[in-house]
Amino acid sequence: LEYIESGKSEAPPLMKVKQFFLEKAFFFLLGIPYTDPGGRSPDAIATILQHLRHKFETDFPGRLVKSHFQAQVVNLLTELKYDIVEEHVDPQSGYTIDVWIPSLEVAVEVDGPSHFHLDSKSPLGRTAIKRRTLEKLGYTLVSVPVWEWEQAERGDGRPSYLRSRIEEAALAHSVLKPKPLSS
Repeated sequence: LEYIESGKSEAPPLMKVKQFFLEKAFFFLLGIPYTDPGGRSPDAIATILQHLRHKFETDFPGRLVKSHFQAQVVNLLTELKYDIVEEHVDPQSGYTIDVWIPSLEVAVEVDGPSHFHLDSKSPLGRTAIKRRTLEKLGYTLVSVPVWEWEQAERGDGRPSYLRSRIEEAALAHSVLKPKPLSS
């Protein structure tokens, strides 16, 4: 964070960035509130993280690339008339959510082969930690694994698959969401 605030032109070393995210995830999973040593608010940290991501994309073009798979899912969500936010950064964890649907309060993670152990449907540790962290933060997650996407037929198969996954998650979220007490 100090790199961004100092106005230095060079990007911070990637190890510093990874260490920051791992530290936040570790604290969160242990249930310990993360307090930024600089006393910044979660919104301020989110702004800094977005600036850092923009700087990284500018300084290292092509390093943060949306996969073809993710582009297909995003295009279909747009065709299905969902109002979406791509690459939403959660201010508390610093994680980037592939697609956020604010009106339904549903987060969609497009999980390609790099999210799973080789020849397996078992998620890698980093993917499992991200899911648990986001769920603990209150996100309703829809994971779209590559093998389910490939199995969904083209034509109406993929729209039906995606719509049903999102609607099920939104319904579960609305049922589980705490209701205000009536007076």
